[in-house]
Amino acid sequence: MVRCNPDALRKPALRSSPFNNLEKIMYRLDTPDEPWTMYSECVLEGQVDDARFAAALRHALTTHSMCRARMRSDASGKPQYVWEIPDQDEHWPLTICTAEDDDALQQRRLAFESEPVPLHVSPPLRVMLVHTPKGDRVLFLFNHILCDGMSMIRFMISIQSHYLGTPDDRLEFDEFAIRNAPQLLRSRSLVQFRNRLQTLSHYRRTLPSETLRIKRRCKAKPAPGSAVYGVELIPFSVDETRNLRKACNAPVMLNDLLLAGLALTIRRWNQRHDTELGPVGIMVPTDQRPREKWRRDAIANFSSGVVVSLPADAPDDLGEAARLLNQQSAELTRVDAAGYVMELMRLPLWLLILLGRWLLPPPREQTTVLTNLGKIPRQGLDMGDAGKVTEVYGAPPLPIRWRIGIGATIGNNRLFLAIRYHRSQFDQAAAAEFAAMYRQCLMTETVTD
Repeated sequence: MVRCNPDALRKPALRSSPFNNLEKIMYRLDTPDEPWTMYSECVLEGQVDDARFAAALRHALTTHSMCRARMRSDASGKPQYVWEIPDQDEHWPLTICTAEDDDALQQRRLAFESEPVPLHVSPPLRVMLVHTPKGDRVLFLFNHILCDGMSMIRFMISIQSHYLGTPDDRLEFDEFAIRNAPQLLRSRSLVQFRNRLQTLSHYRRTLPSETLRIKRRCKAKPAPGSAVYGVELIPFSVDETRNLRKACNAPVMLNDLLLAGLALTIRRWNQRHDTELGPVGIMVPTDQRPREKWRRDAIANFSSGVVVSLPADAPDDLGEAARLLNQQSAELTRVDAAGYVMELMRLPLWLLILLGRWLLPPPREQTTVLTNLGKIPRQGLDMGDAGKVTEVYGAPPLPIRWRIGIGATIGNNRLFLAIRYHRSQFDQAAAAEFAAMYRQCLMTETVTD
């Protein structure tokens, strides 16, 4: 239950700004049963001081005013497509608790990541500090309509800075003025827009009309009111991460290897469960932030995306699959296909909805999603007397078509994967088995010359 501050509700908003079309479309996907949220988890060496951590969180909310934004409602309570920032928080987002063992921690995690984060209450985020015998865990849950993965990391950096008592170097800029991503990313010329259209036409012809669905394996669907999401965390050591990088023969990059490993794991999972094979389509979110000085300080959603696909007749070889997906990604990157998606967001919403089935990749062409949370600072995250942040995980939202989603993060020269799943897709045992298959696919095969 969200508790509101009546005094804050009576006070007028200081500033307001309309939603852009990207935010309006995402709002249509956000439901209490399937929250459109991003999840992140940080593992600490030691234990933080509760009061200092709460003060650091307060600092981050004060520093980034958009993190206190809410969706305006009219007198009848009907939501309006307008952001506003109230004078004070209506809900304190921090929960502090303990977990005596891994099972207790998992129960805390399941309940937390399935919690809706409504936009009509400020702030649209949640934080849970869990004290465990092995060190603290800090869990974050952000409504994705508000911000993207890079924004989450920037928010964490502000918490770290205040906790350590060090300057939080942030540029001064108008957070409302930079939110209109489609306008900022419009084509610079008719030639650029024409190239994007030509690429999209080719892009749509190469995509399969229907992609593989991941075979479900769960004993029962989650009961009403119970946790709907689960997450499996896959850490890689420094040596394992180095070996994965070495396996990437140019121009193949680590992200191509992760995409190929995921596509092959999905095919092998379905084979193991006697399900027919087919092409695997993977949505790859991309960062579309303008090359402005404020780009790393902005709390906003500049995410777009493209779909790459592994054909049904592609060989069951990690190296060949990685090369094939790299070629697709390179061509889409060359013409900035993800920028084309942002370009479409400048159309009137009614026209975008009407033409979307022809202009955008439909859900049936997407099996799952693999995203990067963002860049962790090279020196890593550090909480002083509480020790270093040894692991950082992030996972994307899960709309109806994607019953699982994978988030990748690199920090401290280590790779961390988080597999978020809907509990109508996998039970915990099935999710752990799928995660083990994915890890094995990456670690036991190398890219051939």
